[in-house]
Amino acid sequence: MTEQPLLLLLGGGGHAAVVAESASAAGWQIAGYVDDQQCDTPPIEGLTYFGKIDALASVVGSLSAGITVHAAIGDGALRRTWLKKAAGLGCDLPAVIHPTATVSTSAILGKGVFVGPHAVINARAAIGDGVILNTNSVVEHDCAVASFSHIAPGAVLGGGVRVGEDCLIGLGARVLPQIRIGRNVTVGAGSVVTEDISDGATVSGVPAK
Repeated sequence: MTEQPLLLLLGGGGHAAVVAESASAAGWQIAGYVDDQQCDTPPIEGLTYFGKIDALASVVGSLSAGITVHAAIGDGALRRTWLKKAAGLGCDLPAVIHPTATVSTSAILGKGVFVGPHAVINARAAIGDGVILNTNSVVEHDCAVASFSHIAPGAVLGGGVRVGEDCLIGLGARVLPQIRIGRNVTVGAGSVVTEDISDGATVSGVPAK
């Protein structure tokens, strides 16, 4: 296997732990993490804490050339801010894909995407920057998930679904084929979405209301 470059994590909480283990399983070397505070339990035991996000420029400068960065934080607004900051420093912003995930060769992935264990991205799906496709989530053929949305563990998007920016599709939710979901929408855990959802809505239930 070709040796991967060093990966610096932005964030040190629970989601960062999932990203760190997934990245390690995929062959990445984890350089350490930055966060606004040092975590009592780091993403991986013994992982170096380099300081706060404000110090990112100096941290990147102190590491080897070609450092790669992943915004490993569940909060979408912070993920957007931190990814933009890293991009402004010229950092490479790769997708981190767990080796058990299935990603179609015709799918398109943006910068800083996370694809968790056993997640599936099927043919011609398009995934925007900073999207989280969490454990066991399924994005079917011809779906589009816009930037900084989060498809939670076990959630399923049927074929041709469109999800806007900054959305959360909750644990185990189901979105029927061809549904359109606006920006900044929250779909509650276990919900079944049977009709389009407007920007800014929060829905839940079977069917989701």
